[in-house]
Amino acid sequence: MHIALYTTAACDECAKTKAALVARGIRFTERSVAEHQRALVAKGFDGPPVIAFSVESELVTWQGYRQDLIDLLADLIEYGLLPRHGFRDLCDARDAVLTRFQAMQHIRGHQLDADEFFADHGKHPLYRGAVLLDWLGY
Repeated sequence: MHIALYTTAACDECAKTKAALVARGIRFTERSVAEHQRALVAKGFDGPPVIAFSVESELVTWQGYRQDLIDLLADLIEYGLLPRHGFRDLCDARDAVLTRFQAMQHIRGHQLDADEFFADHGKHPLYRGAVLLDWLGY
């Protein structure tokens, strides 16, 4: 997994994000916001830091220092995504990490409304499997 961190020089949130990634042992490539500003603005980002990576052809991004998402990213790297077969092994599924798209797929597979889940838990790029399992009533 290739992780890009877009930063600027005098940015406290950038420094915190870098330190948190390093502390969790997450490898990343640091890129200049100035060099990629047009593309970042086109994606809706208005300032650093921005983290971006791809998981199974899904672009996962967020802006700002987010220790909670960095922790989920570290667990995603360590434990992997929720397997395609879903919730067959509930213990593994509880520890797994899901992307927003995966969460929507599983919610729709249960014939529920994903907007209700996002209203309850926010529209984040990553979720812990346990959060979705609890919401689904497992």
